[in-house]
This record gives sequence, C-alpha cells and structure tokens, in this order.
Amino acid sequence: MLLRRRKYESRRGFTLVELVVVLVILAILASVAVPAFSRQLETGRERKAVTEAQACVTAATGLGAQKYTEARTAYIQDSNKKIDTTLAAWAGQVRDERPTVTGTLAQREGTGEYLLTPQNTPDGTAAGAAEVKAAAGVDGTVLNFWCNTNGQIVYLLYRSADDILVAYANRAASGSSSVVIPTANVPTAVPDPYPDEEAGQWDGDASSCADPYENALD
Repeated sequence: MLLRRRKYESRRGFTLVELVVVLVILAILASVAVPAFSRQLETGRERKAVTEAQACVTAATGLGAQKYTEARTAYIQDSNKKIDTTLAAWAGQVRDERPTVTGTLAQREGTGEYLLTPQNTPDGTAAGAAEVKAAAGVDGTVLNFWCNTNGQIVYLLYRSADDILVAYANRAASGSSSVVIPTANVPTAVPDPYPDEEAGQWDGDASSCADPYENALD
C-alpha cells in the first residue's frame, strides 16, 4: 500500500502555484523580448528606407546633371529658354537653398542629411518624381524634390513601401564644389590656319597660301 502511494505521488503533475510561477516568468520574458524584437524589425525597415532614399538621391543627381546640361545647351541656342524655367518643369522647385526640414538624423553624407520622421516638409510634387523612382529602382514613392540652379539636388522626400518617410536635405549652396556638374558640349570655332591674314585680303605672296601639310607628305 505504501509503495503504491509513493508511485502515485511520483507521477503527479505540477501544482497550481508552480504553473503560475512559470507563466509569470514567461510573461516577463515576453514583455522584454517582444518590444526588442519589434524595434529590431522597425530598425531594419528604417535602414532599408534610408538606403532606398540614397538610391533616389543618386538617381536624381545624375538626372539633374543631365537636365542641367540639356537646359544650358538650349539656353545657348536660344537665350529665351531660361535654365531655371527648364529645370522647374522637372523638379518641384528650383532654389539655391534647402527647405527648413527637421527630424531624426539617420545618416550624414557629405553636406547632405537623411532624416527620419521629417517635419516641416514643404508641400508640392515634382514632375520628374516618377522618372527618379524608375531610375533608382525602388518600391516606394518619390513625393517631391528640389534642385538648385546647377541641377544639384538640395531636397528630396521619399516614402518607402513600409510607409516610412525619409527626407534628404543638402546644405550645399549653388556652385558648390561638392558635386561636379558636367557642362554642355558647346561646339567651338574652327581655328584659322592663317591667323596673320585678315579675312578677304591677300598680300600677293603665294607662299602664304601653301598647304601646311605639303611638307609632311614629302
């Protein structure tokens, strides 16, 4: 009889107090682990959003250089086609300074800053936003961007597919050496092979009209 009782006692499960203690411990661990895991996921999303915003700024910078070159060439050919007006048809605004945007600094790149949860973002959209998105190859949306009179990007607002907003703002002023803007390929005048002779005149000396390549063929 005593042996049977001992076997029964050895097979009995946890008491209610023990179960409660285990549940409390699990709840404490969950309260610590779940927020940390959620924050880790959010940090990963934020890093991805900043990386995609960088890709958009890089793409917009290349397109801005191209647009500036085209606008400058058009202005050289026709002075009525102002460079600022041509760039404004692509960017949201053409300004030499960035807007006053505040937010949490995520990354600094040269004179540019990437800000999370930006505030005081200016309203408006850029006509070239879809072009910038396509060139960057991102899943989010380019909401707006500004460039200065040299085509350099001074502001860009990006919303990721995870609904994370990132603003880029550049402190560089117009003409800054931090970004090299290519100039237009403007044809130059053909050099005069006889610079000493005035146009339409000849001094009578046939040697002055000799072929400059004659001696090279001898």
